[in-house]
Amino acid sequence: MNWRCRVDHGVGPAVALLLFATALLGVDRLAFRDVSHFYTPLYDYVAERTGLDWIPLWNPLDQTGIPLMGETTTAVLYPVRWLVFALPLPTEVALSWYVVVHLGLAVLAARYAAGRCGVTSTSASLAGILYAFCGSVLYLYTNPPFLVGAAWAPVVLSTLVVGGYDSMRKRVRIASVAMAMMILGGDPQTALHVVITATIVGAARWSAKRTLCNFRLLVLPIFLSCVVAATLSFPQIAASLSWSRQSQRVVDDDTGHWLAPPAVDSRRERAYRFSLPPWHVLELLTPNAFGSMLPQNHRLSTLIPGDGRTWTPSIYMSMLVVIAAISRMLSRRKPQIDLWTGIAFGACAVSMGHFGVVWILQNMTGKMMHVDSAAGGLYWWLYHFFPGYDSLRYPAKWLPIMAIAISMLTARWVDALQRTDWKSIRNSMVAVAVGLGMGLAAIMVLRIRPSLITSHLASLPADAFWGPLDIDAGLADVSRSLSHSLFFLGCIAAVFYVWSKERWNRRQLIFGLTVIIAVDLGVFGSSIIAKVNRSEESLLLTGSKPEIPARTFAMRTRSAAGWPRHWRDTPSEDRLLEVEASMRAASFGRWHLVDRQPVFNNMTSIRSVSMALFWKAASNVTESMNSLEREQFWNAVRNWLRINRIIHVADDDVQIARDGKAYSMTRVSDSVKPQQRPWTPFQWSPSRRTLSERNTTLQDFESLLRSLVSQNDGPLPETIIDVRVSEPDRASVFVSCDQACLLQRSVYQDGNWTATLTKPEGGPSKRVIVEKIDFLKQGVEIPPGRWLVMFRYSPWWLWPSVSIALAGWFAIACQRWARF
Repeated sequence: MNWRCRVDHGVGPAVALLLFATALLGVDRLAFRDVSHFYTPLYDYVAERTGLDWIPLWNPLDQTGIPLMGETTTAVLYPVRWLVFALPLPTEVALSWYVVVHLGLAVLAARYAAGRCGVTSTSASLAGILYAFCGSVLYLYTNPPFLVGAAWAPVVLSTLVVGGYDSMRKRVRIASVAMAMMILGGDPQTALHVVITATIVGAARWSAKRTLCNFRLLVLPIFLSCVVAATLSFPQIAASLSWSRQSQRVVDDDTGHWLAPPAVDSRRERAYRFSLPPWHVLELLTPNAFGSMLPQNHRLSTLIPGDGRTWTPSIYMSMLVVIAAISRMLSRRKPQIDLWTGIAFGACAVSMGHFGVVWILQNMTGKMMHVDSAAGGLYWWLYHFFPGYDSLRYPAKWLPIMAIAISMLTARWVDALQRTDWKSIRNSMVAVAVGLGMGLAAIMVLRIRPSLITSHLASLPADAFWGPLDIDAGLADVSRSLSHSLFFLGCIAAVFYVWSKERWNRRQLIFGLTVIIAVDLGVFGSSIIAKVNRSEESLLLTGSKPEIPARTFAMRTRSAAGWPRHWRDTPSEDRLLEVEASMRAASFGRWHLVDRQPVFNNMTSIRSVSMALFWKAASNVTESMNSLEREQFWNAVRNWLRINRIIHVADDDVQIARDGKAYSMTRVSDSVKPQQRPWTPFQWSPSRRTLSERNTTLQDFESLLRSLVSQNDGPLPETIIDVRVSEPDRASVFVSCDQACLLQRSVYQDGNWTATLTKPEGGPSKRVIVEKIDFLKQGVEIPPGRWLVMFRYSPWWLWPSVSIALAGWFAIACQRWARF
């Protein structure tokens, strides 16, 4: 390996380090979407729990408690998360390193995949950069579990679909370990997408020649890899399956016909959110084809009906990808639909989600409006006919599969270039330059005459955070993007011109292309990575975030949308900082985890059926109430759940002056109910109220909530409660009562909580049943007398699954180092 190869290998990591340098040094932190208000506090809490417990199982701080491992995205058992967050770094800095490590893994994984395709080392480095820093992968920094999946996906996909000279045993070992990493890292959905893709490819190849040998080479490794990967990640799978049985996502709330348009906020409608609109394919040609998203609203695609929610601001993969695609079509050599071309088109089609065949017919004919627009599309087929797929969400999660395929195609095209291909390359670059030039001219006309756009609009769309759409600024963004594309098109043209003259050797020219693409995608990437300065955020939080008292259980309330109304009406260059600081002050998302304070109505990846029914029932019950009745109702709910703290977020703002600037922050008030005794989650009831979730209906929950306001159990028996131990996975309480009662605990019973009664004077323990009480709580029946009640979270699947996983990892290690 010469020095140039070693430099090639360092280009990708260097780009990642430069893009996130300020966050890695602790000056800034990553902002916007889940990486901020969800995963920064969550991984901070998980890091603490994994440092204290070997396998932490229960999270008492979200809702009325949820399984920590059962919520798959927590990545409790993922080795890379454990290693990164074990470093003595602030959580915000550790999370930035976590993102950079996985971008580096994505580079290496794509290089590995390209190598399996027969690409030379230098071109493989180019494939790594194309994949890791394209919009579909880089922007997953906002959702770290899916970045983990994207980082390992090229290894699994290439190993399963490209046989090469490796033995089946080695292919299964590599694919299964990488797939297990995806599952442990919190992204089983991308692992499933890779397996679906590989299975379709393998089945198609086997159907061409149905022999036992062909089946063994093409299909059997996929099955064996899935089995071994499931073994290696069995504790995580067992925890997820256990919790998913009680998940809101498994509830069939699609009441309409499967060909009818889905109801608003139904499971089917939620599954199709974040579909890739077809017009966003233009982002392959220029990085910012529709304007920027933040900190001000310049997103011109919001003017297009049906544009929907944005998963990634751009799917850009560099100008080289476009040149390679057009050149392949213009080449005198007959183009072929090969493996990676088919995967690229298929994944792109699936990612379009509800923009299916019927959507095309609806827009072409204006008919069939009573039919689901997704009907006939690939994602529609998966949702309705692939077992279990209807519990998954978001078509845009297929975009990394498309990016893998395009990266492989481009690297192979570069690797196979010959001097005689210069004509098709020149023609493709001329075609791209003409297209970009015409687009730039059109944008200039629109900037001169904006009435061509505004005359057709009744009003401009506005975003609740980023303000009203600024059309002129959006057009300016697009013109800069087109200029960016033209500039790098010229740089690539210069390399190919030198190539055609044979003035440099092939390796030097590919290295030059690699550097140009790295700069191209680096400039693009710097425009889509959102950060906020940690010092400035701390200054805004000083004085705006109330002191948090100890031993509280909070509920968040809000006025209207919960964010200042004028945010929607006025733009600001500092809006990202204002939004992030306001979310943190208001304990939005999961910020309460940083303070180690429990909150009832917070965000989680997966919430229980009971919690979903609670909010539906509460909405139905309070719909016809006046303000006084509604206040009485919520006071009764808080007494029922032992909630003693209210975090209220107003829809107006408070102005904060810092360093000569005025910032607009959400107004947050925090109040704690006065109480004579320290707060505990325990309470007594003389009657037994046990409700089975299995047969629960929305009407049952509504009846329960209506009864809370008028509920009167009479005088409670004389009791003494003394909490001895209060830890996440266990609790111990001393009780003394003069008659049999029900000891209730404001903790959810998912079926894995157990309890024992012991006399303080000594004697044998008595195991008692922990029952689900009123859907969201648990309780045990206590006989008269003095008792020590010990609660413990002990899922039945824990030790069997851990034993199976350890045996699997031991077998993998032995297979790797022993000779068979």
